[in-house]
Amino acid sequence: MASGEERYYIPSFDGNNLDNWKFRLRVLLEDNNCLECLDGMDSSHNIIDSDDAATKAVKT
Repeated sequence: MASGEERYYIPSFDGNNLDNWKFRLRVLLEDNNCLECLDGMDSSHNIIDSDDAATKAVKT
């Protein structure tokens, strides 16, 4: 790890407490000036609407 570099624990969404998880992730991204990455995304990148195998496993 480079000098001065910080690492953040970002919990994976496990299917519980979506609102809390989204809020915590949004705050973390905002604190690190990365929120525009989310705000610029279209809905096709939304994990909740995705139909990939990993998302289906979390949804069930």
